[in-house]
Amino acid sequence: MQYKLTFFTIVFAGMLTQGYAQKNKQPQVQQNSIWMEGFEADGKLDEWQQPLQAYNDDTHIAYSLANDDQYLYLAVKTNRTQKVFRGGVSLLLKGKNNIEITYPYNPTYDMSSDELIMKAFNDNTQPRVLADFDKIETVGLTQGRDSIIYLTNEYGVEAGIEKETIETEIYRNGADFYNIEIAIPIQYLPFSDDGMVEYIITLRGIKVNQPIGQKPIMPAGYDPNDTPRIRNDKDMKAVDSASPTKLTGTYRLATKPD
Repeated sequence: MQYKLTFFTIVFAGMLTQGYAQKNKQPQVQQNSIWMEGFEADGKLDEWQQPLQAYNDDTHIAYSLANDDQYLYLAVKTNRTQKVFRGGVSLLLKGKNNIEITYPYNPTYDMSSDELIMKAFNDNTQPRVLADFDKIETVGLTQGRDSIIYLTNEYGVEAGIEKETIETEIYRNGADFYNIEIAIPIQYLPFSDDGMVEYIITLRGIKVNQPIGQKPIMPAGYDPNDTPRIRNDKDMKAVDSASPTKLTGTYRLATKPD
């Protein structure tokens, strides 16, 4: 879902992450394969080469993919807090049988109907702190069983999240970024015979209702006949959180260095 934003809003929303990207000068999409050693799904990124391999302007994330002989790994860094908390980071691996892993999982992600909105508020299931993100959403993995799994699970999927405060040229006193790590056993993934796979990384945000042929239901601050009336930072975040963004690339499995 796309929203028409004012020039000021676009600039303000992108300044922080663009400053991070320009400082590190990453490509838009990862170009290299990486062999990973000593991975731990704690969100701290200690085992990853810094800066991360790519920064994507459309999604406002820095990311790296890597592997060893058993797992494919993903690390994401972003300051898009609302997108992370409400919809999570989704990694889709495309092939004959697609596999998709989303973390962190928020049970109030789907707000596409009045019934779901009321259920979310009545159940009070909104995660409040990072420790509340103890589940992972899966597609194509569990073979008809519950697609929502815990961090400790029988499939060997791992994930973690951590907050990192980074000083930028815009925010000298530091700005909050979130690091997300995901590990998926290679045995489940649709790699081709030459070790290639197409992937899509998405910052999902909130799923809202958009009936076919009708204008979407907009968050506060949106004028369907004009540009959004961005009154404050809260309004800007509401618009951003309902606008999923994605990037696409291909990854070839790395081989262990001699």
